[in-house]
Amino acid sequence: MLLRRRGRCEVSPTPAAGSEVLSRGHTLFHVSHRELRLRLPSGLSLRTYRYPGRWMKERDLDQLREDVKSIAIARLGTLPLYGLFLPGRAAWSNRIVTCLYTGDRTPVAFSTVISYTLALAGRVHHVFQLGLVVARGGLAQPVIDPIYSYPLAYILALRGFRQYWIAQASMVPKLIGIAADTFVDVFPHYRCRRPPASGVRDIARLLVSEHSKEFGAGPESRFDEQTFVISRSYEGGSGLLHKSWDEVAKYRDPRCNELCRRLLDYDRGDDLLLVGRVNLALLLRRTVGQILRRR
Repeated sequence: MLLRRRGRCEVSPTPAAGSEVLSRGHTLFHVSHRELRLRLPSGLSLRTYRYPGRWMKERDLDQLREDVKSIAIARLGTLPLYGLFLPGRAAWSNRIVTCLYTGDRTPVAFSTVISYTLALAGRVHHVFQLGLVVARGGLAQPVIDPIYSYPLAYILALRGFRQYWIAQASMVPKLIGIAADTFVDVFPHYRCRRPPASGVRDIARLLVSEHSKEFGAGPESRFDEQTFVISRSYEGGSGLLHKSWDEVAKYRDPRCNELCRRLLDYDRGDDLLLVGRVNLALLLRRTVGQILRRR
């Protein structure tokens, strides 16, 4: 619900009083500090839950857990042994979880964004990391794009449109290229060799040293502060996601593929860690680009 106070328009912080837009009796979107619900032009419905392990009732969390598991089993054949697939609420308490549903509420894709609080040089930084993204086979890329972009815009809005740090660890050139070309001041980047922005190296070091279990890395993983390569990144429960060079999806720019091939040992199971920023200018650029592509 929108509240007007002293000439300002604010979003009510209570989940029951979220903002809703209605069309012909059907909710187009609902947003609160706990969740975002959207009906997309594709006919799918998107639901984003912010830290559901902290507030969601057991019955509802169990249903969400089953939705995520059904997508993973349909695509991967079995379940990874880390993150959302572990028992308990811990992994659901620091993640923003997004699911796509068909009209009959069949879950078809999900994404996760992990939230960290890092102490750097006496200051607290909130850092978000793109986590596991899984979609059932047969879905076109434009259909599942919202599970990447909408949660990031939701985080930005909840922060009053203040920019934030974003990270991604992957061995897939296509995902690495998309992140490098989407976010701001990304390091490392396949198209340039500039040094990282201030604080980036410290953020990367803390992510790997303090939170590597969150993205499936094991105790034998090592972080190279020069290249941002995480070695042996699939020995902590994420071995199911380990792929060979021939199996990984390549990016449209061959320079990105060459960087990955040169830096990463695919037999050993290396990841490349990227760190960048999300800001309002990025959000507006992506929104305008999506509108133009639809014309």
